[in-house]
Amino acid sequence: MIQFRQVSKRYPGGYQALECVNFTLGKGEMAFLTGCSGAGKSTLLKLIALLDRPSGGDILINGTSLSRFKKNDVAAHRSRLGVTFQSPYLLQNRTVFYNVALPLHIQGLSRSHLAKRVH
Repeated sequence: MIQFRQVSKRYPGGYQALECVNFTLGKGEMAFLTGCSGAGKSTLLKLIALLDRPSGGDILINGTSLSRFKKNDVAAHRSRLGVTFQSPYLLQNRTVFYNVALPLHIQGLSRSHLAKRVH
């Protein structure tokens, strides 16, 4: 399902967040991503969610290389993921249901489908 092949990420200014990372997570497998501050955990998740692009290497999701995704494909890709970062940016004056439903509403899901997806 998720495969990293020699993935590296260097940020402007020269900071190397990831270098030659290789791993495969198959269907139904579960993994824990741990490490000290600055180890590249968030960078790895951002690459999977196409919030950032690698400096080198290739990432495959369900056999498809993320390098092939164009800007128009990103929203559909993200809609198939469930990523929650350590500091989620939720609307504090809204319910959990509303926070989860908002991106689905923006995508144009009907109310009945939206409620089913949220639950």
